[in-house]
Amino acid sequence: MAWSPGPGELTSIAFGGTTITSEFLEGYSLTTEKDSFDAAVGHSVDRGSMSKTLSVNAFDVSGINAIHTLMTARTESTVTVTYQDAQTQALNECIIRVTPILNNVSDVAKVYHDNQSSGNNNLASSWEACGVTIDVPTMTFSFPFDGTDGLGRPYFSSCAIELEFMLPDPADADVYGIFDDKSACSIALQLPDGNFQVLKGGRVYKNYADDDGSMPRAVRVVYRAVGDSWGDIIEFTDGGATATTEAFNASSPTLMQDYLHGILIEAVGRGYDEADVTTF
Repeated sequence: MAWSPGPGELTSIAFGGTTITSEFLEGYSLTTEKDSFDAAVGHSVDRGSMSKTLSVNAFDVSGINAIHTLMTARTESTVTVTYQDAQTQALNECIIRVTPILNNVSDVAKVYHDNQSSGNNNLASSWEACGVTIDVPTMTFSFPFDGTDGLGRPYFSSCAIELEFMLPDPADADVYGIFDDKSACSIALQLPDGNFQVLKGGRVYKNYADDDGSMPRAVRVVYRAVGDSWGDIIEFTDGGATATTEAFNASSPTLMQDYLHGILIEAVGRGYDEADVTTF
């Protein structure tokens, strides 16, 4: 099928063999960056080579495992965009990178802390309760090596997360005393459905929160972790007596919720000619 003018609305995007339909997609963009040089003729000249970058938020949690695997294996993949009129555009030999989208709505009920690495069984009673947070915790995701391969495509090596939150001191606990500064620990955020989002393999840092004369006195906590994959540092659990626990990149997730959690997907393809990168 050759290129033809038509609607820009999508019905789906396929990442390798995994298709996500448009109702689970948000913030789609596809951009082209050409290579050029300032020629003696007095203006820039395009070399012909170019890269195309697709970016989209995906909230279909059933697709996380397969797309996450494309990232960790650094697999060259075809990404196929399908439009409302059934026209398709394929981006060839893309390298894919994913970043978690967590707590994109106000959904943290309580915070729990574990210094003992005691596992997730009976979480609400075996972990130390830290009460509620002031406002929504801030999560920042990054790649310690944020570099590219020789074609300018993302090169995955490891991933990192930073969580920052404020805890007012409840009447029945000394929140400041709960945390052993700079120590290894796990943090659990209880979700409204009763399940828990657990961050593990990191270290915690604390200080008394800034005071503006009206804000409740609180403790500022920062948690930082680095792992081989997102599944190494993020998991979900029901916290039951014999807890069911799923890594962020579990193959068949049941504890994550669509539209609440997901991934930002970046796919970058590059070639010497537009026809090498894009096929209509």
